[in-house]
Amino acid sequence: RDTSVTGVQTCALPISLIAGVNVVSAFGLGYWHGRVATLLLMTLLGTAATFTGPGYSALVPSFVPSEELQKVNGLIQTWTASASMAGPVLGGFLVAATGTSWPLYIDAMSFGLLALGTITLHHDRIPAADAHLKEQRDTWAGVRLLWGDKLLRAVTIVIIFFILSLMMVNVTEVFFIRQTLHASTWMYGVCGGVFGIGIDRKSTRLN
Repeated sequence: RDTSVTGVQTCALPISLIAGVNVVSAFGLGYWHGRVATLLLMTLLGTAATFTGPGYSALVPSFVPSEELQKVNGLIQTWTASASMAGPVLGGFLVAATGTSWPLYIDAMSFGLLALGTITLHHDRIPAADAHLKEQRDTWAGVRLLWGDKLLRAVTIVIIFFILSLMMVNVTEVFFIRQTLHASTWMYGVCGGVFGIGIDRKSTRLN
């Protein structure tokens, strides 16, 4: 029991520290508006974000019995999709109402609550002794399957390049919507929300 709790706390600590980096980055973006500072802080925020998502996903099996894991992951994805739809709209409203700084300060506070919540995580479920090893074997089996099959390897590479190109579009769409189309910050948020709804509906149809 003590070993399992210690393992969770050991995993939660670095995730909380990364969430702390998000706090500093978001607060800094709201306070400093220079190009160099913005570029550095956005890089720091984006880098930290790439670790927090997988980190929290790795914590879920430590709190949820294996028979409930699929259901819980489904709920997490549902709430994540809902947030991706509501977030841009709320962000656009806040920027239109208060400017660019306060939404980032609120974002920093949300990251702070996330860090505090993570560091205080406890659980009373004792995982199986070989659960961690089984999870590692399953992960590497998935990697070998992806790169061992020619078709899956090709599809994976295409998806990687698609995501990279999509990230570049995400950067340019700000200038296209705000400057070329002369849309307000509120309307830009609405566009982001509509994009999230489209992704959610498409994934629903595919499933």
